[in-house]
Amino acid sequence: MITCCCLKAHGVIEYRGRHYGWKNKWLKSLDVSISSLSSSWSLMVDALATRPGLRRICLDNCYGLHLGLLASCPGLECISIGYSGDMEGVAVLAESVSSLQTICLFGEMVGERLVHALAKSNVKTLTLRSCAFCDKAVVGQLVWLVQELTVSGCNLGNEGAKFVAEALAKNAALEYLDVSGNNIGHVGCVAFANAIKTNPTLKVLNLSSNRGMEDKGVITIVEAVVTNCSLKSLKLQSCGVIDAGFSAVANMLEFNTALSDLDVSRNRFVASRSAALARALSINKTLQTLSLGTDWQKSDVFVTELMRVNGTITRLILGGRKMKQLIHRNKQMHSAARGAVMCFVLCCRRRNVLNKDLVVPIAKMIWMTRSDFAWDKQFEN
Repeated sequence: MITCCCLKAHGVIEYRGRHYGWKNKWLKSLDVSISSLSSSWSLMVDALATRPGLRRICLDNCYGLHLGLLASCPGLECISIGYSGDMEGVAVLAESVSSLQTICLFGEMVGERLVHALAKSNVKTLTLRSCAFCDKAVVGQLVWLVQELTVSGCNLGNEGAKFVAEALAKNAALEYLDVSGNNIGHVGCVAFANAIKTNPTLKVLNLSSNRGMEDKGVITIVEAVVTNCSLKSLKLQSCGVIDAGFSAVANMLEFNTALSDLDVSRNRFVASRSAALARALSINKTLQTLSLGTDWQKSDVFVTELMRVNGTITRLILGGRKMKQLIHRNKQMHSAARGAVMCFVLCCRRRNVLNKDLVVPIAKMIWMTRSDFAWDKQFEN
C-alpha cells in the first residue's frame, strides 16, 4: 500500500500522477518537486479533494499554480510551498483549512495578507526560508500568531531582528524561534538579549550562521541567558566566536539552571578557554547535549577533563575526518562502547585530519563511563 508519493522526474508527472499517485486512497503524503505541472493541476486537485487521508503536500517550483484550489482538500495538516508566487492562495489555505497546522514557505514574498490569514487560522508552526518581506515589520507580527517560528536566510539584518525581539519581549506563547542566517549583528543581539530577560515561554533559540555577532554579540546573548529559566536549547553555531565569547559561555553555564542543549560548533577554537569551559561543566548539572564541532578535537585534555568532572551530558558532538575508521580500529573502544551511558556523535564536516592523539583519551573515557558512541552518517563526505 502506498502512503507516500514523491514525484520529481520530468515527463512522467501526468501519467504517474493520474494513475498511481493522486488516485491512491491510502495516500497520506505527496511531494511534487517539478515545474511542468500546470497542464494537470486541476485534475490533481480534483483527485486530492476525494482523499480525506491526505495529510501533507509539498509543492516545489510550482509557479503559476492556483494554490487556493487545495482548500477543497480535507484533512490537510502540513503544506510546503516553494517559489509559487501565489501568496493569496497560501492565505486562502490558511483561512479555509481548519486542520492545517504547519506551513513551510520557500522563496516567497511575504506581506500583510499572510498575517491576516494566520490570525484567523489554527496554524501553529510557520517556516520561512529564503523569503523576502514587503515590510520587515511583518516578521514582528508573525511572532504573535504561531507557537513555532522559523525565519532562516531571509536577510532580516539588525532592523528585522529588532522587530522580532520587540514582539518576543511581550509574547507569552512562542516556544521555538529560529532566526539563523539573517546577517544579525551586535545591535540585533542587544534587542534579543532584552527580550530573553523578560520572555517566560521561549524554549528554543537558534541564532546560528549570523557571523556578524562575533564575540561581542554572543557575550550579550549569553549574559541574558544566565538568569533565564525557560530556555532549554541555545544554538550559536558559526557565529564568529573567537575568544572572549567562550569565556562568557563558560560563565553562563556555571549559573544557568535550565539549559539542556548548547551548540557552539563551527566557531574558532581557542585552547586557552578550554579549562574555563571544563570548570563550568563541572558545576553545571542540567546540560545534556553539547556540540563543540571539529576544532575541539585539538584539545584532548579538555575532552578528558570534561568526562571526568561532568556526569549529566548524554550527547557530546565532536568532529574530524577519518574519525569513523579510527574508532573502529581501536578494539578497546569498540568493545567498551556498549553501556549506552553516553553517546559520542563523531561528525565529519571538514577535510582536516583527526589528531590521532585524541583517540586514546576518548577510548579511556568511554571505558571508564561504559559509554556508547554513534556515527552521524549525514556528515559523511
